[in-house]
Amino acid sequence: MTLEILLTKSLSIEIERLSKQIFCFLGRDFGQHYSRIRIFEYDGYSDAKFLKFNIHGPTKVANWSLTFATEGKCSNQFANIHFYLQSGAYPLTAPRNESFPQAYITSRHNLFKLIFNQTLINPLIQINSPSIGTWFAMTFIDRLSSTVESKMAKTGCNFYLSTWLDYQVVPITLALILNEPIQIELTYNKPSIYASYYTLIGNSRIIILSEWSNDCDIIILIKTNSLPNLSLYDYKTVCKNKTCSIEIDQLSAFIWIYFQITVYNLSCLTNPIHSEIIIRSTECLSSVNNFCIQSYPTRRIMFNYYYDFLYVPIYATDRLNRGSTSSITLNEKDSSIYSYEFIVDDRNLGGTLHFDFESRIAPFVSSNVNVSVVGCISKYRPLLFNRCEHDYKIIIEKNSILIRSIPYPEMALWYLTLQYACNGSINECQNASLSVMFQISSSQCTKQQCGTYGVCRILTSQQNLFSTCSCIAG
Repeated sequence: MTLEILLTKSLSIEIERLSKQIFCFLGRDFGQHYSRIRIFEYDGYSDAKFLKFNIHGPTKVANWSLTFATEGKCSNQFANIHFYLQSGAYPLTAPRNESFPQAYITSRHNLFKLIFNQTLINPLIQINSPSIGTWFAMTFIDRLSSTVESKMAKTGCNFYLSTWLDYQVVPITLALILNEPIQIELTYNKPSIYASYYTLIGNSRIIILSEWSNDCDIIILIKTNSLPNLSLYDYKTVCKNKTCSIEIDQLSAFIWIYFQITVYNLSCLTNPIHSEIIIRSTECLSSVNNFCIQSYPTRRIMFNYYYDFLYVPIYATDRLNRGSTSSITLNEKDSSIYSYEFIVDDRNLGGTLHFDFESRIAPFVSSNVNVSVVGCISKYRPLLFNRCEHDYKIIIEKNSILIRSIPYPEMALWYLTLQYACNGSINECQNASLSVMFQISSSQCTKQQCGTYGVCRILTSQQNLFSTCSCIAG
């Protein structure tokens, strides 16, 4: 086969793939997913069943319909059924109020819970503006009493759960392209329109500029990875006097941004309103102006076991510790801020992320100086400590060791951002250098490998691979 034929074949495959993607985003796609599984009583995560769903395009609402059934001679006294739904990660829960280690970060994004029994017929989980991408469900039954359990064992009672996901992709016909103006029109019959933008350049701030032919109020709502509406949005602006602009925090690459542009006062639409919209980006250099933070990429080194990874920073600029090192020195003089980008995908979805820190103050610095390093672990964008979610904040005191872990991390580009902090006098802080050695890694289960009376197991459920601790004694 000649090179020309090979190139033609590859091109036709790529065109076919893009055609299917465009077909989906034009709204002709009805997403549907059906499954029926046997579920079991819960003693631990090894007894739970995991399901995987995909929402392939933006939608206003997604419905998960559930049907519970039994097989055999079953008692009517069975306990509650648990169904947890999580975007981009395996659900993390403690149904028996189990405690996690103190160093664990257990708060989740987009986690939905439904607990029901046979009195609830065909329960439904309805999620407005769900995130596009992969969703995971975890399901099990509460353990029954010993009396009912013995009856079940004799009669051979089995429990089954059927799930049905359906949604309709909303047509997004207006695609914004960097630095290219787009014309739009709002009319009485079409007072609202959706637009989209896909980030390919990471570490940049995005600015959207628009000019309108009418001075009526134009409301622009913006949301990442899902459709915005009046109650769910990340950014909002009201265009007045024919012009407006809106800025979006710096975002990682490979994120869908959706816009809803609407005129709510229909009396303004006796004549069509026209606009020119342009989207621009401002690259992050070495400064931190306007919360624009330079981040360093990391290289993920994979070892011989499931979920056993090490993330090594790659520094592109000249610095004292140039190379793949995980040691930095921070001080007041250069307003030190360091940010590191690392990926979580299906290869370490079922493990645990670990962040290890050790700080040492310079030997010539007084031990009385109140100096530390503060940090933030964040999704999709690097964030400074004062804008960080509470559970994802990090405080590294001088001459200390700190460990933080995230079990079953959410799939995304993540950022670790570290910042110098000093509460002493100006003279004290200018000379108070602090060195931090850190490591970002991934492992099965926990670093302690489930303790003295447990063992870490790699399990599969409906082709979903995950690690979990199981008791062997005690």
